[in-house]
Amino acid sequence: MKMTKPEIEAYFYEFIKYELEKVLTQLERDPNKSLWYKFWDKKSAFIYSYLLDDEFLFNLTLTSSLESKLGNALNNAIIRFILKEEIASSLGWMSFDELKQTLTEINVGIRVEEGKNLSFVLNIPGQEPSVDLSKISRADLDEYISELISLNDYTDESKDYKIDLILGCHREGVTYINLFELKAGGNLDSKKGPGDLTKLIKPYVLLQRQISMLGYHNKFSISFFFATLYDSRTGSVGSYLSREKILIGYEFWNALSQGMLSYEDIQNIYKKAASNVKFQMKIEELKKLTLQGASYMDCFDKTGKPIDKLRRKYKAQTGQSYKKADHFEFLRWFLNDQRRSLF
Repeated sequence: MKMTKPEIEAYFYEFIKYELEKVLTQLERDPNKSLWYKFWDKKSAFIYSYLLDDEFLFNLTLTSSLESKLGNALNNAIIRFILKEEIASSLGWMSFDELKQTLTEINVGIRVEEGKNLSFVLNIPGQEPSVDLSKISRADLDEYISELISLNDYTDESKDYKIDLILGCHREGVTYINLFELKAGGNLDSKKGPGDLTKLIKPYVLLQRQISMLGYHNKFSISFFFATLYDSRTGSVGSYLSREKILIGYEFWNALSQGMLSYEDIQNIYKKAASNVKFQMKIEELKKLTLQGASYMDCFDKTGKPIDKLRRKYKAQTGQSYKKADHFEFLRWFLNDQRRSLF
């Protein structure tokens, strides 16, 4: 049964909420990249500390920490969203199992891999194409890709290729496979653009070679797109790709949801999730703990770890050995007036 818009919105809300909660956990508990330890790295570097006070240093740390984490959170929510079979079916996309079965027809494997962030992985046979975009203009790109496809250096050996998002559907007897590189926002960076485009071109070329070799030109259609998750400029990628291959903000969300969810719907869902996980309130608490803790410089070594005397006292009073992942719990204990007076 096709899901209603409110049902689909409710699922996306839960996925966003889950990912934002993960971000907060990482900011507090990542052993090496928590806000405390990243803040302390900047505080210990004179190029920052001689220019900025602790509050500015924390804000700088927070901004740099959130830049990639929030992008990954949104990417992950999208993948969890489209992997939900009922949602994919309701939006007209193949389920993951159906996509997996379909790709076996061209001897291609697919899986979802979870590392720092979720991604699709295609396992494709054939010699990896050598792609050099340094001298290629937008006008020449299609011809250049066609030449790469025609080389068809086939080998039985296969290789994995990570793709941010893969969407497939059947229409009028043709299977459409769409590969996406997702950007969480900002300008499509001039330095990373060509490299990100190369990451898409390689699997695209190999998929086209498979289709050509098997004579499936009328059965499969492969496309690739760059997409930003909120409104942005096309950046340097626009010098390589035609405009129809670049989906900006609302264009991407419209394509993903087949017109069911508007860009405004997505923003409202995100805003609601951020409010309900109390994102800003929890960041403010971590900021308060960090700035208060940093005022006791002599209580921490050059890496930001509590000195031995404090770690021993912490274990004696709490029964817990100090761990970097628990540093904010330590600060809550340490900054309690009664506990601090003991030091």
